[in-house]
Amino acid sequence: MGKVLVIQGAGMNMRGKVQVETFGPMTLEEINEQILGFAEGLGMDIEIFHSNIEGEVVNALYDAHDRDFEAALINPAG
Repeated sequence: MGKVLVIQGAGMNMRGKVQVETFGPMTLEEINEQILGFAEGLGMDIEIFHSNIEGEVVNALYDAHDRDFEAALINPAG
């Protein structure tokens, strides 16, 4: 399988630190580790990107296109 970009959006860096009663205790690092573990089990090549800045997310998508990624998954968060 080809490369897949996973984009973690705004506020994800605060997961596990604030509003734990709503979003749970997992941190962004733990979520990303879980994603990478699932991907490894499926034989997928995953790259994870996080930004709180919309323009950086757009640039990451253009960069992924230039680097021949096959897909991108976006968690816009909030």
